[in-house]
Amino acid sequence: MEFFDRNKMKRIDTGWLDGSTCHNQDGCFLDMRGNTIQICRVSSVLNRDVKQFGKKFMFDSNEETCWNSDQGDCQWLILDFPQSVSVSELKVQFQGGFSAKTCRMEGCSADGDFTVISHFYPEDNNSLQCFPIQERATVDRVKITFENSADFFGRIVVYTLDILGEKAT
Repeated sequence: MEFFDRNKMKRIDTGWLDGSTCHNQDGCFLDMRGNTIQICRVSSVLNRDVKQFGKKFMFDSNEETCWNSDQGDCQWLILDFPQSVSVSELKVQFQGGFSAKTCRMEGCSADGDFTVISHFYPEDNNSLQCFPIQERATVDRVKITFENSADFFGRIVVYTLDILGEKAT
């Protein structure tokens, strides 16, 4: 996941040296020096096959890999940032036929309760979709809930997920 300053459209320094990441068993995204950048948790992975459909594939910049949820209502993901951030935009690319119809973004401080930041309504297609956040929120954690799916079984497929904004001051 890349975090950008919307005005300057550059990645805010979160520790990446070359934009690549690796992952440890706890789901932490690590830079080349082993510093924790963020933690990502998801509601499910198709057939528990994390090697083929795991959460890491939303952030690997590879057009051929994706996170694929298992079936069920209300799939979600949670992102923890290394410092407080002010979120201004969400970018997401679904697989057509496996997109969410209604989504909710919530945020909170490190030890707080989630509150709603924004609702958004993606189209059911393969294109990268952008959702500006009207009222910026300063958060340490973000939860995105895919409240219903275009797929009859409730599966969600995400190829790319980016959150834009800036470090909170």
